[in-house]
Amino acid sequence: MGMGEAMKYIYNLARRFQSWFISKNMVFARSGLYALLCLALAILAYCFIDAGAAGHDLRHPYVRSLVICMLIIAAILVLYALMHLLVVVITLAGKRRHKKPLTPQMIKDQYTESCSERANMLSADYRKGTREAEQLVRIFKRLEGNIELAEQTLPLLFVDMNIVARIKAAAHCLALKICVEQAELVLQDIVDEQSYVGFRLNAEMVLNAWHEQGYLKVYPEQEVRG
Repeated sequence: MGMGEAMKYIYNLARRFQSWFISKNMVFARSGLYALLCLALAILAYCFIDAGAAGHDLRHPYVRSLVICMLIIAAILVLYALMHLLVVVITLAGKRRHKKPLTPQMIKDQYTESCSERANMLSADYRKGTREAEQLVRIFKRLEGNIELAEQTLPLLFVDMNIVARIKAAAHCLALKICVEQAELVLQDIVDEQSYVGFRLNAEMVLNAWHEQGYLKVYPEQEVRG
């Protein structure tokens, strides 16, 4: 077995452990079980100290049982932490190694998919919506480094069926200061359309911020383009 196959095997094993541990069928949630283990370890440590203060010999069966229990719980906590650390490290390494170049179609599909979670706020899962928003920020950061690709791709979303995708694409164009006139027209059309209700307010806020400030930021640390 080569190094690559061994790492893949270890990664899959760690992922299976992680999936089992956070399974919805577990009696306790992950955080709750972790807290209980820490509490049990603290109680055992207190009992151990109390036994020492009471003058028990370290070879006494009671004391030895406490030590064994403490070591078992500590081992479980360390194993849990190492498994999660292993998953994070291998995942990050895999993402950096296999980072695919963005294409206009990939960008368009990601915007449409991510924005669909926000287009239906009543049924959207909050956590999933947050993840999708973070994914859009990551794509935007990559577009910052490739303005030509951004100019080729973002305007394609101006006619997308998903109204949230149109607003996002227009806002990102303004943030990059590309296709400004088209982006303003897209947002103004949404503001003028009476049937869009809540989305009109969103588009209007983007336009107002753009006109008042002369720039937009997609994330706080973003540098304003000249």
